Amino acid sequence: MKYFAYSSKLILILIIGPIYLSCAKKEAVVEDPKTYEAIGVIVSMDQENSYITINHKEITGLMAAMTMPFSIADTTILKGFQKDDKIIFTLEVTESKFIVTKIEKVN
Repeated sequence: MKYFAYSSKLILILIIGPIYLSCAKKEAVVEDPKTYEAIGVIVSMDQENSYITINHKEITGLMAAMTMPFSIADTTILKGFQKDDKIIFTLEVTESKFIVTKIEKVN
């Protein structure tokens, strides 16, 4: 009888333990952003929603050339820029975000 009680407890631990651990709150992993420099042309700017759309060349080690919108870290970096400006921009990339942090005009 003691063997049965011990076995039952062991089985419960083996079944419930992994379920409990999988449901336990996991700590957020804070990753350092990777930084890339790229060249492109401004297609549009949306300061109200903190976005800029850029037609950029290949960003080596990240993505092929394409036109896409990016979040902007601070809308004040858009001052003095307009559609069709050629730019060099700094892009900070995390697992879930692409954020433009710096823009410079190219002559």
